[in-house]
Amino acid sequence: MLNTVIIEDEKTARQSLTHSLLSIDANINVIAQLSSVKESIDFFSRTPQADLIFCDVQLEDGLSFEIFSKIEIRTPVIFITGYDQFVMNAFEYNGIDYLLKPVSEHELQKAITKYRKLGIQWDRLFTEASQRARAAKSHYQVQKAGKAF
Repeated sequence: MLNTVIIEDEKTARQSLTHSLLSIDANINVIAQLSSVKESIDFFSRTPQADLIFCDVQLEDGLSFEIFSKIEIRTPVIFITGYDQFVMNAFEYNGIDYLLKPVSEHELQKAITKYRKLGIQWDRLFTEASQRARAAKSHYQVQKAGKAF
């Protein structure tokens, strides 16, 4: 079973995506449908990680990137949006694909196939990237008035 979360502020888009996912693969389980940055932060703060997240970029209370910058989410994300100007940002926040609306079932299927090909490698890649980022931060020190921070 592939446990997924949908983060989308438009109700009809959420319903359409859910329907498409279930028609692509009956083993997809949508464990949550969230509509805002705040609701998503609350959910991921108290709920075990999903296997895959489908996420719109612009939500009713801000950009979805705020979710990933406020709490650590190790889950891969397929961004689905009507805006192409955020594509580079998406790959800074666990993005494995970036689909422009309207999304066809064929495009969704390709994105899910990409996720499955990543498979177990995702955890290893995420851990290595996190370790490199921590090492880089500890390597550089900021000095102010002769004091190292």
